[in-house]
Amino acid sequence: MEALCRRVYQYRLKRTALHRDDKILTSWNSIMIMAFSRAGFLLDRQPYAEQAQKAQMFVETHLTDTNDRLLVRYRDGESAFLGNLDDYAYYSLALLTLYETTLDTGYLEMALHRAAQMTELFWDDDNGGFYFYGTDAQELIERPKEIYDGAMPSGNSAAAHVLLKLAQLTAEDKWRRLADRQLSFLSEGAKDYPSAHCFSLMAFMQALGQKKELVCVSAENTVPKELRDYMREQAPSSLSVLFKCPGNANTLSRWRLLQKSIPCRIRAYVIICVKIMYAAFPFQAFQR
Repeated sequence: MEALCRRVYQYRLKRTALHRDDKILTSWNSIMIMAFSRAGFLLDRQPYAEQAQKAQMFVETHLTDTNDRLLVRYRDGESAFLGNLDDYAYYSLALLTLYETTLDTGYLEMALHRAAQMTELFWDDDNGGFYFYGTDAQELIERPKEIYDGAMPSGNSAAAHVLLKLAQLTAEDKWRRLADRQLSFLSEGAKDYPSAHCFSLMAFMQALGQKKELVCVSAENTVPKELRDYMREQAPSSLSVLFKCPGNANTLSRWRLLQKSIPCRIRAYVIICVKIMYAAFPFQAFQR
């Protein structure tokens, strides 16, 4: 078999070489960031996590313009074309995935920023849903809204996941209202042709399913190993986690009223499990 492979390879070298598409796309790299971040966390493989973080830094450094606007692609040192809905929705979702796997509130802050930009540039306040291109882009004959989930999820279904996650993590009414309107917009297409709206249906499952909130408060800035181990055992869509420590207390207090009343002066970890009711107990009792 190896000899045959060598012969085939030598034959292929004589054929006309195909051109290589070496563009670096914001949308596709955002999906890669999600995959590497999740794989690094679940498999406890730090190189995967580092690859996701490096790619995210590349997007911020090379795929944004001087006005902090996301761009579509990078190639040969040139960044070009104003980002569309897919770029913003996928990248916001990538930032939220990085937050979920690191509990670094810096990623959550960036996700809030990009989601706010997404809403400002693409949201249809009259009829709901997100347009494909922004208010600052060249105006075409039609301003479409893509909702079909094919090999790549639509920007609108990805945006629904972003809004739901932000509503859960920040408890801010504006994100909840936007999420409800977005799901209402997507429901018409999903009702008529469910198999063409798979990622939208996953957003509906996330919205309708029972979701647990976990708030961990610590006097130390390092996320405890026990918490990470517990998170690995849970389905990502069923658990929302906030980790409050001295390093991010001020940031979190801007979003969650609950956070303001929980001090970070305690040496032992305190876990607050929020489901239907609030319960607080020492970290030592967490596994029980």
